[in-house]
Amino acid sequence: MNEQSPNARYRSEGSLDEERRRRRRRLIDEALDDIVRQVEESDELRHLYGKPLDLGDDNEEWMANHILKNAGYTHPILQRRHDLQTARQTVERIVDRLQERHDWLTRPDATITPEAADAFNTARRQILEEYRDGLAQLNKKIRDYNLIAPDVMHELPLRLDQLVALAAERVPAVEPTPPPPRLRSWFSRLFRRP
Repeated sequence: MNEQSPNARYRSEGSLDEERRRRRRRLIDEALDDIVRQVEESDELRHLYGKPLDLGDDNEEWMANHILKNAGYTHPILQRRHDLQTARQTVERIVDRLQERHDWLTRPDATITPEAADAFNTARRQILEEYRDGLAQLNKKIRDYNLIAPDVMHELPLRLDQLVALAAERVPAVEPTPPPPRLRSWFSRLFRRP
């Protein structure tokens, strides 16, 4: 009786699995080589041949470009596009802050007094006007950017009325919470008058 230890049997099964993997990998490599060879022979990819990409830094000004890039300088058009994105985020933050305030006021455990509701609704109208003004300024920046940027980099102008209406839907006006019913004492309920 030739009894192998469990470790020896595991090693022999592992080597068989490894041999199967190698054989499978070799078959896949051979199949891929055949496919590539057939495609090259049929000239199906002839239109892809061309001058290889120059990925080196052989440009005369590579050192200056490298230093400017590391110092944070960019092309003026790219800088303007970045400024547009920053301005858009700033304008959107106006509505986000209003949304946070609305969510805080309308949380389930909150009681909204008529004065607080009026104050919020007044502030909401002012903030939506501020949002409209910010979008108008952003539209002017987009127009100025589109005048200098190539066609493929143009930004679409914003639709002010549509965006303000969406913001107004996102942050609706607040209604005061109705006061809880007044509880009457047991004495007044005892002598209740009809």
